[in-house]
This record gives sequence, C-alpha cells and structure tokens, in this order.
Amino acid sequence: MSQPRYPNSLPVRAIVERLRGATSTSHHTFIPDNLSLLDSNFIEHTRLLSPNQLTDIYLLALATNNGCRFVTFDQAVPAATVKISRQENLVVI
Repeated sequence: MSQPRYPNSLPVRAIVERLRGATSTSHHTFIPDNLSLLDSNFIEHTRLLSPNQLTDIYLLALATNNGCRFVTFDQAVPAATVKISRQENLVVI
C-alpha cells in the first residue's frame, strides 16, 4: 500500500496505524510462522505450478493448520494444493 504504483498509496506511518487498528480487534488472531512449506503432510507439491502460488499456498496452509481462514482478493488460489484445507478455510473477497 505504500508503493508509489499502488492506487491511492499511503505513507508507511499511515499503513502501520491501519494495521495496528485492524490487529487490535477481537477478529484478529496472531498465528506464528510454524509450518514448513516442505512438509508434504500439508502441501501437495505436485500441484504447485508456479512460484507465484507459494505465498498464497503457504498462508492458506498456515491458516488451515491453525483453524483459521485465509482471506484474499486472489481468485486463483489453488486450494487443493493444501491437503488439509476445506472450503471454509479460504475466503475470496
């Protein structure tokens, strides 16, 4: 959101304040980064088709493993790549 090419970009300070506000609500849960992308119990590596998918797949696996939802604008997240994921774990806005 601070990148100059981002529509209506904001200064970093304003983004930090927005993030602080969003994470202070009861709807926010901190999830530690405790899952390996290499763990084949969670990730179906044969379904990974592009390096562009890695972050979304990892975040979906992390959210699913912690009983949460991964919310994204990206309609092309290959949810079947995360073995443990269910429909309710991925929310596309």
